[in-house]
Parts: sequence; structure tokens; C-alpha cells
Amino acid sequence: MNIQKLKISAIFFSVMLCLNTIYFFVYFSLLDLSFSWLQLFFIAIVTLSYCLLLSFLRYKLWHLLCYLVMMVVYVSSLVNFAYYSVYRVFIDFSFNQAGQMNPMMFNHLKDFYYEVPGRLYLLAIVIFVGILINSILFYSLTAKKSEKFLFNFSIKNLISKNKPRSKKYVMGLVIVFCLVNLIAFGASSYLYNNPRDTWSNLKGQVADLGFFGHFYSQVYASTRDDLVGSDQGTAYLEQTKELYSRLDILNERETVSTIALPEFSEKPNVLIVQMESAGSWIIENSQSPMPYLQKLIKENVSVPNFQPNSCQTINAEFSSLCSFWPNSYEPVSYSHQQNQYYCLPSILKNRYDYSTYLFHSDYPEFWNRDVLSPKWGFDNTYFVPHYKVKEDDASVYKDAVKTLAKESEPFFAEIITFTGHGPHNDNYVTYNDWSNNLKIKDFTGKIDKRILSNSALSEKEIRRVFGFFVEVDNALKVLFEELEDKKLLDNTVVLIYNDHRYYDFSDKDPLLKFDLYNRSPFLIITPDKQKGVVQQIASHVDVAPTILNLIEQDDYQPVEHFVGTSLFSENHPNTVLNKCLGQIYFMNEDIIIEGNAKSGMYSVLDSKDSLTQIKKDHWLDLVGDLVAVSDKTIYEDGLLGE
Repeated sequence: MNIQKLKISAIFFSVMLCLNTIYFFVYFSLLDLSFSWLQLFFIAIVTLSYCLLLSFLRYKLWHLLCYLVMMVVYVSSLVNFAYYSVYRVFIDFSFNQAGQMNPMMFNHLKDFYYEVPGRLYLLAIVIFVGILINSILFYSLTAKKSEKFLFNFSIKNLISKNKPRSKKYVMGLVIVFCLVNLIAFGASSYLYNNPRDTWSNLKGQVADLGFFGHFYSQVYASTRDDLVGSDQGTAYLEQTKELYSRLDILNERETVSTIALPEFSEKPNVLIVQMESAGSWIIENSQSPMPYLQKLIKENVSVPNFQPNSCQTINAEFSSLCSFWPNSYEPVSYSHQQNQYYCLPSILKNRYDYSTYLFHSDYPEFWNRDVLSPKWGFDNTYFVPHYKVKEDDASVYKDAVKTLAKESEPFFAEIITFTGHGPHNDNYVTYNDWSNNLKIKDFTGKIDKRILSNSALSEKEIRRVFGFFVEVDNALKVLFEELEDKKLLDNTVVLIYNDHRYYDFSDKDPLLKFDLYNRSPFLIITPDKQKGVVQQIASHVDVAPTILNLIEQDDYQPVEHFVGTSLFSENHPNTVLNKCLGQIYFMNEDIIIEGNAKSGMYSVLDSKDSLTQIKKDHWLDLVGDLVAVSDKTIYEDGLLGE
């Protein structure tokens, strides 16, 4: 290559690097994340790789493919922006996730396009057009004499084929391309094995690595996958239970259940209502948008600090029914739909002849419920087309109660609601109006200052969210009216709880953020109207043992492969473990630990003053081990049960 072409190549690379850097600097600023030198390193690697690929062949089709690859990069960055806005992580590089991309999943994802600011869409278009023009100019100036290009301009000259390069030249490009990317993977491997201290919070890792660094890191991590193939599921389950018991021994818990186990003259019906995105911060606003649910919580059995075990609906179903934690990285439907399960619906059906029902106004293929629901033990499932897509909660409640009232055997039923589902925007308001005849209006009452000053949402957005949950609350009234009308309340236990967190909060006060972001409602309504706090802290894994305890009474024996504990047990650990796409937190009455399963880094967010540093370090080690081993348990199909 002559000096002139070297200069042109250097200018092209510099312009490309500037364009990519400008875009991702703005991108991370809009996510309220810092822009690091490490990010710039990976941007430079990707930019240089693109320049080398563009120089590899001089054929029109090859260059069009290069442009298409860069377009895919920018589109995926916008998808990841929306994904981070909801989950606070980037999408992992995973063939499991790619395999789950069906029409229903795409239909779900398109609802969240509004999470990306319009100015970022515009910037992405402008930057990509700049990259395209710069790429065409580079090709033309290096493939032809510059005079010919400048004074005989035509579209044909821009994209036409030129004489092929020598084998030596092409081989040189290949070698340089491989070396550049080996450097990137070398950096990824070093960071993978030597994570930074700040990476106990996954947000720190995302900010440091950036978009491209995350990609290289995930590709490298996929080569280090040692979770699958050892056929040691049962052994891992035993290790998980042993580690969990050691954590319980360390726990200096002060509270035990003060509520007696309710008694029944016959096997009771059980109805679970799993609400969508209904965090406690919504219900507990001083002028609550959900006064009916607030009243139910006060008048029945509740857990004031109930926490989900994940951040996705299907994982809430899994943990509640199967009493185990999901894996740290993916929804259970992505990696574990082929597993064998023995969960609460199957146990009730096999031991006590319960009829089992599941109701949800979405497609059965979404989250692979058509595969998982029968495996978990549901015989009677009602999805779309039995319901309209996203049919409102009140209509589903009416239909479900009408169906259950016909049942002669005791029933176990779960209703997964939809009205509270995000995004809570104008499109969903309009959809509910014309499809469900449900008119959602912005909340007009007072909003607490602690919510206004700490929420990631504006006041207008909070009022819109509250407006949705006014209708969620109204639908709950309809449910209990229908249950009373069909005379089902006299022998039915109703459990109501939330599936997962949704909207984020400010980092100004980490403990307040943790509480607002994660705490969720949980209550049990029994026929004899028991009232009071049954435990201070609990999570989804405790649901199945609690229900089984209610039904078996004094004959109850903990299920061997369940990790949860009945809320009516005097030995309840008052403990939560949450796994959300690599983000981890553990809490009990002594300590709150946050961590990052990807980096293996964990840190103490809060603890009792009496805890020594040695004991804190012991907690951190045990929690890290518990996360790793419980992941292996589910990867190795260790929840076989009876």
C-alpha cells in the first residue's frame, strides 16, 4: 500500500472512530452511565475491525454486507438501550435467547420502543449515514485514482468492482484482523478472570465495558461455560441446601411466625393471583391508587417485606410453584424448558386429587408456557385464543371464577394478570380503551415526596402508572365479588402477590432505592379471616411450601427438592435471594448483599452494626457459592423430585 492510501486509511479510521465515539458517548450519557477509557478501547477495536473487513474484498456484495453488519450493530444498540432501561443490563450473547425469538416475543419487545429517546433514534440514523458515506468515500479513494473519482463522479464509480488484491495483501489483512480481535479477547479474558472491585454492582461492569466490551466479554464467557454436561444435578441440589442451611445458621433472626396455621374441615381450594409489576411503592402511596388491595393487606395475613426471586414473570411462576431459584442469567423458559420438574400443581394433583388450572390473557407460546405449564402440573390452561390478547384483569377474573365454580374436586388455580403490564404509555391506554373498553386515566391524587424525588420517572409518568393500577385494584374488587357470588370464599385460600420489580429509583439513597425497587405485596386470605404478619421477610420460593403446609396441616413434611420454607414454620429463615440477569442480591434481618454473577464479585450494601468484617466476608463467600451451586443445580436438571 502506498503512502497516499495509508493516509486515506488513517483518515477514514479516525473519522469512523470519532463517529462511533460520539454516538456511544451520548448513548451512555442518556443511560446515566459513565464513559470509560475501556469503552474507547473496545470501540477502537471494533472500528478497526470494520475498516479491515471493508478493505478485504472490492466487490459490491461484500461491501453491502459490511454496511449491513454495521446497521445491525446500531439497531442492536437501540434494542439494548430499551432492554437496559427495563432490566438494568445489556442482553447477553446467548444461543438460548436467540432460539426463543418467536413472533410473540417480537410483539412483546416492540411495545418498549418508546424507552429509547427520539433524539437517540435520530442520532443513530445520522451517525450511520455518516459511516455509510465515509465508507463509500474510503472505498472509492483507495480503489481508484482520486482524480478520476473526484472529476468523474457517478454511483457506479462508488460501488463498482475493481481489480482483485494480491493474495499477500489479503493474507496480511486477515492476520491483522485476527491479531486485533485476539487483543480484544485477551483483554476480555483478563477482565473476566480479574474483575474490578466495583463490579459487584453489574451497573459498574456495564459502564466500564460498554456496548462492544460487553459483546466480547459474552463471547469469551460462552467459551468458559462449565455448567452443562456433568450429570450431577442431585449432588448440586444437596450442596445448595447445605449452603443455604449454613447461611441460616449465621442468621441472627429475631422474628418467628405469630400466626397459627389455619385449620380446614376439608381440603381447601387454592387460588393464586400473581399480579404484574405491582410494587409496594405504588400501593403504599399515602393516597393509594390501590385502596382495596391496601385494605386486604391490613385485614389478612401478610408479609411486610416480601421480595421476588427474579425480575421476570415466568421466573416468578417457576419459583412460586417449584420452590427453587431461577438461574442467574436467563428466564427459565430459555435454558430449562426440557428439564424434568415435580412442582406444587403435580404434587397436589398426585397426592390429593386436586384439579389444576392456569389462566392468562397471552399466547401460550410466550415464555414457552405451552411446554412448561404441563410439566409443572397444570391440566387445564386458558390462554389466547380463549382470551383476547391482553384482555383486562376483571374480564379474566370473571371467566376464571365461572370456570372454577363448576369444579367438583378441590382446585388449585393460578391467575396471571395483565392490566398492570408495562409499558404504561399512550399506546397501552388506547389499546385498553378500544380492545377492553377500559378507560385508564392519569391519577389525580397526591404523590408522596419520597417517590417524586427518588423515582426514575417524571411526575406525569408516575400519574400514568398509578392510573393503570387504579384499574388493577378495581379488578381485584370484581374478583372477590365473583368469588362471593359463586360461594367459593368459604373454602378457598387466596394468595395475592407481585411477580417482579419494574421501575428503577435514584442512587442518592441506596437503601431507600433498594426498598422501593424490590419490596412487593404479599397476602393470604383464609376463610376464617385470619389477620396479622406471618413473617417479616419472605420470597416466591416460600409460596409452594406454605400452600402444601396449609393443605397437609400436621402431616406436612418439607419437600426434599424445595428450598423455600412454609411461612407458618417457626424455622422460617426470613431470607431472600434474587437473581436477575446476572444481578444478584441476598438479604435477611442481618445483612443485604449485592453482587454480580458474571464477575463473581459481591459486596455488603447494609448490615447490622454488630457484624464484624470477618463475618461479613464469610457471608459474601457463602452467598457467592450458593449462587454458583444453585445455578448448577438447575442447569443439571436437579429438581427431579419424587
